[in-house]
Amino acid sequence: MNAEVHDLKACEVSLDEAKAELARLLADSRFRVTERQKDILRYLAEHRFEGCEEGVKAYSIALDVLGRPSGFDASTDPIVRIEISRLRSALDAYYQAFGLPNGVTIHIPKGMYTAIFPAVLLPQDPDEEIPDHHGEAANVPPPRSSALPAKLLRRLLRVCAGRLPELRRRRLFSVLVVWRAANCCSTGRD
Repeated sequence: MNAEVHDLKACEVSLDEAKAELARLLADSRFRVTERQKDILRYLAEHRFEGCEEGVKAYSIALDVLGRPSGFDASTDPIVRIEISRLRSALDAYYQAFGLPNGVTIHIPKGMYTAIFPAVLLPQDPDEEIPDHHGEAANVPPPRSSALPAKLLRRLLRVCAGRLPELRRRRLFSVLVVWRAANCCSTGRD
């Protein structure tokens, strides 16, 4: 598990909040995915809820969710990679368009087949623009002191500071600055 995924798992919400977000998202008609992709998301989330930290294999998804035969070979049949890629894109598009109504997102890290439930909005592509909602802080949850570990925040701020010109109009940078001001500076911590 890479360090960034480990840090994201450190800022995950409770199991009850994660289950509630999964149920809410799957029931939301604005979440535009196929039934197969919903089944994959449900499968990844259930494995995560059962304590599977490292994720599942493409082979397991192919057999258990997609109904592939036991002779399935992920190196010759890209169906799992394709469906997961589409699911990641749909999750990003959904949360960017509709925000975080419960202060929770569902994220599938690249390179892993697992669902994590951080309390922050994370685009899959770091160069991806987060749409501007006319200067509004659209659906950004109120800061929670335990929502984002200081170590991860410092790492994100270092990356953002080096890319300030291109990040100026992106909400991710604004959210990080607001979070830092609310949670670090106001308590005297840095």
